[in-house]
Amino acid sequence: MVYSSPLMQGDFDDLVLFVDPIENLYGPIRPPYLLAKAFRDRYNVLIVSPVVADDVKPVLEECAHVIDLGSYHLMKGSLLTLEFWFRRKNIEDLHNSLAINFSQCFLVDALVYYAQGPISTAIEEIISEMNYLWRGLYRLLRAYIASRDRDYISEIRRRSLLFIANSHASSKMYERFRISVDGVIYPPIDCNEFKPTTRRPSEDYIVTYLGKETRLSVIKYLANKGVRVKAFGTKLPHLFKPLRGHENIEFLGEVSMKTLVDLYSNALFTLFTFTHEPFGYVPVESMACGTPVLTYDREGPSETVVDGLTGWVVRNDEELINRALEIWRDGYPSSMRLQARSRALLFDISNIARLWYSTIELQHDTFKI
Repeated sequence: MVYSSPLMQGDFDDLVLFVDPIENLYGPIRPPYLLAKAFRDRYNVLIVSPVVADDVKPVLEECAHVIDLGSYHLMKGSLLTLEFWFRRKNIEDLHNSLAINFSQCFLVDALVYYAQGPISTAIEEIISEMNYLWRGLYRLLRAYIASRDRDYISEIRRRSLLFIANSHASSKMYERFRISVDGVIYPPIDCNEFKPTTRRPSEDYIVTYLGKETRLSVIKYLANKGVRVKAFGTKLPHLFKPLRGHENIEFLGEVSMKTLVDLYSNALFTLFTFTHEPFGYVPVESMACGTPVLTYDREGPSETVVDGLTGWVVRNDEELINRALEIWRDGYPSSMRLQARSRALLFDISNIARLWYSTIELQHDTFKI
């Protein structure tokens, strides 16, 4: 589908951000949202999405013009992005506007494509945690999904002046598709929002995120050993039935920002078990709140958590379980909380926005030609 809008026929003061379907301001939507806030005084910022939730639109309109294509859709959550990835839109007639494509569902001539992880790789790495029905359906579609993703990424690379990944781990994922990656810019967080809320955290529980990428068996094992767990998250809640009703697991579902920051701030540590994570916001959010993180020494989290200083990274489930039980029993030096906060400040929007601004300005003249 080709889409053209007179709103996009501007000049180089227009910065057009193409994004996935917007249901909230978390995950892949956060980089363009925070950049729109940071750049609203420098550019006329436009955010283009196939569909924007009614309760989110007013927040976005405080920092950008919002173009909601109002596309009909059947799915929600992560499946909504997958639906529009299948239905990808071809965008033309941008004229002089600068475009940054953050999405998995738009084909557009852009200054930058911001690569947050291939769809096919994500599905491949999380499918083991899905039920038999989803695994069976994936086996039928596996070759098609891989081929379509390869073609899509190749076309995106061709139509983007710069191909920027959200982590070095993500960069390697695209290099497997023989895509040349021009650099890495980490996703930002707002460290004025994520910050410690107490000087005396209770430390009587650990906090964890439940999503489609979560290794549930590890969480259940620790709870069986007496570790008190508070879990948040809303994606595909039917997947979490094995944990529901456990006396040591409190499932909170979707939580407000204030509640989330308090959860991080008072936890002994944050447990981040994942099957696939090109970057991972949870570890950085937790560290920003002064709480160390226990996770795996691979993919995105291995680039943000510093072992022994801001948390712990381990090689496998067995090491993770043993380390978690050790920390639950013996604790850790209080200095780790300060080191965690200092580490997270590197990912603050104030620093990341400067990297983006330099990238845009350096390529400005080239893009005009």
